[in-house]
Amino acid sequence: AWDQMFATLAAYRAAHGDCNVSSRDDGNAELAHWVSTQRLSKRVSTLTADRIAKLNTVDFVWDRHEAARDDMHEALASFKAAHGHCDVPRHYAENPGLGSWVSEQRTSKRRGMLSAERIARLDALGFAWDAASAAWEKMYTALLTYQTRHGNCAVPHKFAENPELGIWAGRQRQFWRRGKLSAERIARLDALEFDWKPRTGRRPTQD
Repeated sequence: AWDQMFATLAAYRAAHGDCNVSSRDDGNAELAHWVSTQRLSKRVSTLTADRIAKLNTVDFVWDRHEAARDDMHEALASFKAAHGHCDVPRHYAENPGLGSWVSEQRTSKRRGMLSAERIARLDALGFAWDAASAAWEKMYTALLTYQTRHGNCAVPHKFAENPELGIWAGRQRQFWRRGKLSAERIARLDALEFDWKPRTGRRPTQD
């Protein structure tokens, strides 16, 4: 009986590309129950090594939550490759669940609920744990693109291509004058020859 159910699972994988059978799938309630039973049996150490090995041959997912996290991590890596950062919008049309997942990772780390391995994997992507820092990095990247194209950082206040960029650049000048911009951020902007005072091209004298 076990071998017969395994054969049914193998056929399901061939048709669907995975072994994640759902009880909501029409006609697959029995198979879904059997799949859940295999996970439980392995968890309580009642599944034989031979059967574990056979299930591994069809890429059986033993921990669905872990697999879901891996899928999201891969989606985030793809987003980073395409956009240059990990600041996924909360409502990201291409993958609606990704923005929420990113927010959940920050919350989980803040509450001490994220494993060191997960933190390290996200750190490797350059993940910004602080949402405000993530937003700053996103705009800094946009400024770098502007500087590469135009040869300067004098972004117009009403820059049609990216209206937020001109406003953000103005805010950096205001924060510097008020002593609210960190030395690290000042140095990074200086590296781009940022125009601290557009009319003169010089950094303003701090009061």
